[in-house]
Amino acid sequence: MTDLSFRILGPLEVLVDGRPLAIGRNRQRTVLAVLLAHVNRTVSVRRLVWAVWGEDVPRTAVKQVQSCVWRLRALFDAAAGRRDVIETTDWGYRLRATEDEVDTGVFERLARNARALAAGGDHGRAAGLLRAALDLFRGPVLAGVDSPALEGVVARWEERRLVTVEERMAAELASGRHRAVVDELSALVCEHPLREGLRSRLTLALHRCGRRADAWAVGPGGREPSTGGFGQAIGSQEPGGATLPGGAVLPGDVTPGSPGGPPTPCPPAGGCGAGGSAPGVARYPGADHRRCRR
Repeated sequence: MTDLSFRILGPLEVLVDGRPLAIGRNRQRTVLAVLLAHVNRTVSVRRLVWAVWGEDVPRTAVKQVQSCVWRLRALFDAAAGRRDVIETTDWGYRLRATEDEVDTGVFERLARNARALAAGGDHGRAAGLLRAALDLFRGPVLAGVDSPALEGVVARWEERRLVTVEERMAAELASGRHRAVVDELSALVCEHPLREGLRSRLTLALHRCGRRADAWAVGPGGREPSTGGFGQAIGSQEPGGATLPGGAVLPGDVTPGSPGGPPTPCPPAGGCGAGGSAPGVARYPGADHRRCRR
């Protein structure tokens, strides 16, 4: 049986037995992207029209959307014998696919299983599943498909990605891999200086590496650290030390400005170059997570 799969966690792709399938013109790509963003749910013709043309709608818009759907069905039928993958409903169209046929479904399954493992205390395997989930991102979601109807979808998936990064880091720390992830966390905090979930995890990783002054320097910035659902807040499992701004606790004799230790791997928010981003730090798997220095 021919395998048909769809990918939107990056540039839009359709794969037939693992090989890319040419989707067609921009309008067809936009229609397919919107249907995949709402997979297994009906998308109204009106929404598809808006996705393709925005406010400048031609009189033939509905017929053109119908033509796009017809061409997509013909494409899937010729390539994989799957003309029925796009259904007509009472008021629009629905793209039917299993969880494993769309990368967003695979992502959800991996993240769901990881959370179950973490709840049972198996943080090492949870971190591995979360790494696999994050590896599904090949770049910005639906890169190359420009439509007002997809802006919210793109923003929601970027937030999901960052939350999953935070969950993965919490699982890594809970399994004792603080030395393995401290540089990656430094780069992530440089790129996303306002995400306290990442900053709190970096603080804990630095402390566990014995770099207490650095941990103080990148502390939660005056607000309560986030746990992200995959662990305890900074200091909650290592009591008895100094309190960072916002209530985070680091054990031992730690005071502001205490000497010793290597340079801070990432300065506080705003110190990582233009726009608060670490030079050379890419946002997706395969990036070289380089240390950001003053």
